[in-house]
Amino acid sequence: MVKNNPDGKILVLTDFDGTITLGDTLSRYLLFAVPFHRLIAGLIIAAFQLGIMRITGRYSTEEAKEAVLAAFLKGETEKSLRQRGEEFCRTKLPGILRPAVCDKLKTLKEKGATVIIVTASPDIWVLPFAQTEGYALISTRLQFHEGRFTGRLATPNCKGQEKANRIEASILLEEFDYIIGIGNSSGDREMLALANEAILV
Repeated sequence: MVKNNPDGKILVLTDFDGTITLGDTLSRYLLFAVPFHRLIAGLIIAAFQLGIMRITGRYSTEEAKEAVLAAFLKGETEKSLRQRGEEFCRTKLPGILRPAVCDKLKTLKEKGATVIIVTASPDIWVLPFAQTEGYALISTRLQFHEGRFTGRLATPNCKGQEKANRIEASILLEEFDYIIGIGNSSGDREMLALANEAILV
């Protein structure tokens, strides 16, 4: 439970997938945004590439994410991906939000807390939600060249130690009197370690 009346300037660092939402949003976004014929082709390509990575021992979560995103979205325009991200947030995201967590974040923000979503998910479908709620966002970002997705990440995958690294590079934690961390998995451990109060959903 969150301390009833934390004193001073409050910072809330919260995960997104599985914390604010009921599970993963990457797969849901792909099912929403990718045409059926490309979904089938993408599944075959992604399965092949992930299989090769495991066989050769080169498997990492960052490379796996790149392989999956490239299989389904490489070559798509940034404008199109962001438009579909906004539509996904408007039509699909509300049905998979955790009401208790969302209400708690809103209450903390209304009391003056700074709320930052820190997530491994790309900003293309998380940013519209963050902007609507008035939250800041630290996320994985996709690489675009001449307006099209290259199939690569523009930043390291924002998970585990990278979450803590990005937070410390973006925020002067010393400016806050009380930090609340909210997460749901081992990938949030390093972020939660920065908090005075850590909450597992």
